[in-house]
Amino acid sequence: MDVLIVAVDTRGGVQPYTALAAGLRARGHPTVVAAPEDLTWLPEQHGVPAVALPGSMQEAAARLPSSEGMRGLVPRGMQDEVSRQAAVRTAALLEAAPEAGVVLAGIGGAPIARAVADRIGARFLPAHLHPLGPATGAFPGVLAPHVPRWSGRAGNRLAHRITALAAAAPTRPAERAARTAAGLAERPAARPETGALYGISPQVLPQPSDWPPGHVLTGYWFLDDPGAALDPELEAFLADGPPPVVVGFGSMSSTDARRASRTVTAALRATGSRGVLLTGWGGLAGDDPGPGFLVRTAVPHDLLLPRAAAVVHHAGAGTTAAGLRAGIPQVTIPYGVDQPFWAARVHELGAGTAPIPRRRLTTERLVEALERCLRDGSLRERARQLGAAIRAEDGVGTAVTRLETWAALDPRR
Repeated sequence: MDVLIVAVDTRGGVQPYTALAAGLRARGHPTVVAAPEDLTWLPEQHGVPAVALPGSMQEAAARLPSSEGMRGLVPRGMQDEVSRQAAVRTAALLEAAPEAGVVLAGIGGAPIARAVADRIGARFLPAHLHPLGPATGAFPGVLAPHVPRWSGRAGNRLAHRITALAAAAPTRPAERAARTAAGLAERPAARPETGALYGISPQVLPQPSDWPPGHVLTGYWFLDDPGAALDPELEAFLADGPPPVVVGFGSMSSTDARRASRTVTAALRATGSRGVLLTGWGGLAGDDPGPGFLVRTAVPHDLLLPRAAAVVHHAGAGTTAAGLRAGIPQVTIPYGVDQPFWAARVHELGAGTAPIPRRRLTTERLVEALERCLRDGSLRERARQLGAAIRAEDGVGTAVTRLETWAALDPRR
């Protein structure tokens, strides 16, 4: 197979697609990743050819006053810009002339990927990092997670239908713009349902028995670099005391990052914890919080989290997966969109405390959650067991095998 993966996402989203691409290339399938121009270094660093899509994800995020309370996939007032970018990126990708018989993408890259696949005559297969797709009674929809328990499987299916509507509204204009840029009819021809790959562990979400064949939870797509290492100062900090609590909100931003940092450091001091604070894209301030703390912009989760006592984060899909894999307790502080879903799931699995919505974050609430993470033996043991089970999976290998099987069944051969 010649494979093109379109990854329009933050680093937390581009990273698993890079892992999948590396796995495909290791199995002998030429694979290219198309990613925003500020993130092509990631696949290239791992030996995967990349196509730069115009625009920076970090600059786009910086134009928002805050990530707090996000509801839709596309922030209010940015739909026209998203559609414009879809057209520009489609044209740029077609100009790069990637050779592909198979095109993969998740929700962010799908509008571009479908248009490009149709234009070059390739097959498209969804490759999701979230449980988007057919309605199921096994768990609620990712954008409507808070269905009452008494509603049971019927309520879960309704939540999936709500999620499908919420996801379609902002992506349809972008797909129309992408198809126009590709010289295609505005509306695509009806496509038969062929399945989808999900880079999610079946330890975290059950494989739905009511999904059609071909929709498979393969396990997470983790990207590891055997040659990577922590910087010397961080290494020395970790060696100089008990495991710290890691706190970071990834690509989220805040109206008052300094206040958030003060809340976090006060809670850590109250529990007697050391801390590594990851400022990310503006969720925390970069000020020196004093002894017992170390500040970094970002650190590879696979190197840092296994050496932590607990992790406090926004419940993004990537950070949630990394915390679960590390086998440490989690305090989740969701901002919006898919994060309440993952935060609720961590709590339901017994690997973390009840979520604290970002707008309700206080020192007192965080102290209470941290005390439980650090002192509750049953919670810590459940996190440890879940981590061991996830580490035993080979999500990338399973996904590649499934993709090979799917491609072999191509009726056009």
